[in-house]
Amino acid sequence: MKRNLVKRLCEEGKSAIGAMMTLTDPGIGPILADGGFDWLFVDTEHKPFEDGDVVAVINIMRNRDCAVFVRIRENTMSNVKFVLDMGAQGVIVPQLKTADDFRRLVSYGKYPPLGSRRYSPLRVTDFWTDKADYDENADKEMLLIGQIECVEAADSIEEIVKIEGVDGFFIGPADLSWDMGCRGDASQPQVQEKITRVIDVCNAAGKQWGTVVASAEDYARRVAQGGKLLVFGSDSRYLKAAAKNAVDSVRNAVGSV
Repeated sequence: MKRNLVKRLCEEGKSAIGAMMTLTDPGIGPILADGGFDWLFVDTEHKPFEDGDVVAVINIMRNRDCAVFVRIRENTMSNVKFVLDMGAQGVIVPQLKTADDFRRLVSYGKYPPLGSRRYSPLRVTDFWTDKADYDENADKEMLLIGQIECVEAADSIEEIVKIEGVDGFFIGPADLSWDMGCRGDASQPQVQEKITRVIDVCNAAGKQWGTVVASAEDYARRVAQGGKLLVFGSDSRYLKAAAKNAVDSVRNAVGSV
């Protein structure tokens, strides 16, 4: 079975550079991979991905050394099971509040005895070609990432990091700031203090964590804090920026003639 580049980089103490996929054309995946990204954050929670779109992205990335993580819409067995059975190498789960929410994620996403995931990995084993390898390594290679975006989860982080089977955490600054009454302004001191506390607890427990970053400098800052699962930009933002840069360069050239 395909080995998880993100897991390998984390084990080597390196950060994994991710890009968010917001556009449903699967061809965007190889473009981002060719650009050098280590993993794709496929956002089905807020973007118009249908099941077939997710399968297409996973399939087109199967032979590329770039991991596909899918953020599902909500923490249900069917959602978690589907993306893992299709071959996603990570599932990112939003809207988790309590330790029991995280325990349910483990139940849905890990095979017995740790969890209660049901077994039918037809696609991810390449139609049973890699069955033996899959059976040995599935729970190790497919990562379960819980989001910390609610105050309740952030305040319970000491208990949550102890839950076996949760492989890492993704901090959502925007939603956390809304939950704290700051209306999307994650720069507020109280929000940053909450995020720093989550980071410190994750680091002390040896748990991988990540978040979105706004710039190369912000990326370096999070790496220095121990961040490994970092997302820098999205397909739509890169396309928009490149389009604007191209048009501006043409207009500037014409204006200078």
